[in-house]
Amino acid sequence: MAASSASSRPAPAKASAHGDTVARLAAARQDQRLALDVKAAAFAGLGVADVVRRTGVPADALAPALATLVGSGELLVIGSGDHTHYLHATAVAEIEARIVRAVGEAPDGVLREELRTQLPAALPSRAYDAIVTGLERKTAIASDGDRVRKASAPARGTTLSAAETKLSVQFRGWALEPPRPKDIPGELGLAEPQVKLMLDRLIAAKQLIRVKPDLFVHTDAVAALRGKLLAFLDAHKTIDPQQWKELTGASRKFSIPLAEYFDGERLTLRVGDVRRKR
Repeated sequence: MAASSASSRPAPAKASAHGDTVARLAAARQDQRLALDVKAAAFAGLGVADVVRRTGVPADALAPALATLVGSGELLVIGSGDHTHYLHATAVAEIEARIVRAVGEAPDGVLREELRTQLPAALPSRAYDAIVTGLERKTAIASDGDRVRKASAPARGTTLSAAETKLSVQFRGWALEPPRPKDIPGELGLAEPQVKLMLDRLIAAKQLIRVKPDLFVHTDAVAALRGKLLAFLDAHKTIDPQQWKELTGASRKFSIPLAEYFDGERLTLRVGDVRRKR
């Protein structure tokens, strides 16, 4: 009788909630389960190896479902190949809100690394960089060298100085393989603070595009590459890493960030090892 009474006792609430979660995961379609897994990882997100380990499904088989989730905006993807990492949109939105709030409360901006310490420690540094870059593209914030500040609308008809115009011409010549910002002062014989200010003004004047925190490319070079990419996709539907490298004529150091830039612009969608037009 005692055993029967014990077995009929209701399960604790915590066990019941766990059972409900397990049941939902079991019943979910593959893409739904993947989204739930990444969401459960919160600010840490999941690497592609973590996703494979959790599901027991090879990465190639998971690629279409993950691409669908990225394309719908439910997941943010960072990196590529074995270094691919995913964050759920809810975690990204929370990080974005914290960044915008922190920057908005600092009239002179916040040091980039100091801002990073105000966010969850579990957030991968690559994800932090990608989210900051995304906010810059949406003009929610702006960067001045190593400081992040509240964005202000660039003045129309910005008049560039002779030195800024010269630097813009230099970037046009560098095309898709410009030096990193930290190398420009030495290369051009200019002071580092001067170069940081010039880069910021060139971005405001739409002369340069910040592809990633340490990669600035001339707007004309990005526009030309966009045209070549669209023409290639119209002809071939997809583009693989080798084809992309040949199309850019740039080393992996530059071609990979440029590919990720067009992903972020929602021009392309990565599906496994290839990209297609959204």
